[in-house]
Amino acid sequence: MWKVLRFLALGAAVLSVASLVYIGFAVNRTGPFVLMLTYYESILQVLFSPVEPLLITILSKISNWLNFDPELFEHWRHVLVPMLLFVTSDVKLDLARRRYPSTIATVLFGYPIAMLASGLSGTAPLDNPNMLAIIWAIFGFVVYQLFRAVLGTVFHPHKDKTRVSTFLHFFWRFPFMDGAIGLVVVVTGQVARESGFFVPNLVLLFVFVIMVAIKNIVQPAIFSARTTDDFDEFRRKYLTLATPRSGREILAVILGGFIFVAINAGLNALGIGATS
Repeated sequence: MWKVLRFLALGAAVLSVASLVYIGFAVNRTGPFVLMLTYYESILQVLFSPVEPLLITILSKISNWLNFDPELFEHWRHVLVPMLLFVTSDVKLDLARRRYPSTIATVLFGYPIAMLASGLSGTAPLDNPNMLAIIWAIFGFVVYQLFRAVLGTVFHPHKDKTRVSTFLHFFWRFPFMDGAIGLVVVVTGQVARESGFFVPNLVLLFVFVIMVAIKNIVQPAIFSARTTDDFDEFRRKYLTLATPRSGREILAVILGGFIFVAINAGLNALGIGATS
């Protein structure tokens, strides 16, 4: 059952990445696969319509402090889907490890964090020069990672470490490093624009996500290599870790989204199933 749901969730994330490409790069929506995206976006609209009024109400209250228009642009749902997939991965991992307090806390607070971050990202156009659409998405992801670090410290401290040491272990590896990557990406984008070289916001967002995924793949490998000298033991240990698996899935989702767009464009260029 989990495998089927996982496959459907990954497929949805791929379609959301493809939709972001069409929105963020203003790609002409023609080709045989466009109807699939149309149906998919209609499904998302139906699924999220019950919570959208509440989300807009919350955003309206926040806008009184931060002075922004709480109108939601269409990309917010496609930012939300991959974030929900990421949160669900943590829920599944906690269930498998019988970490029930963390499971409950992540369901109660992790999903709302993802929803609010995606909503804030959706209050600005994806191509807005102020980069708020990607800044809010990155900020929400880092806040979620900080939340998970606190959960790990409170409910599952390392046996040979104090709670402070446990928190610092999680903090440096996840929210701090992810936040640092996000800061570098945003500052680089801003510097490039001030130098007359415009970098699309979606490129910056994809760079952030890809760098986080690579970090999640490489960092555990370094840690595993330091704790064992035997290659077979290293390989077994590394392959059982959830963090690198998450990194690989993130890269697969992004690659899948681009392949979807590329195949659709290729078929359209050949006149196969062309639509407009």
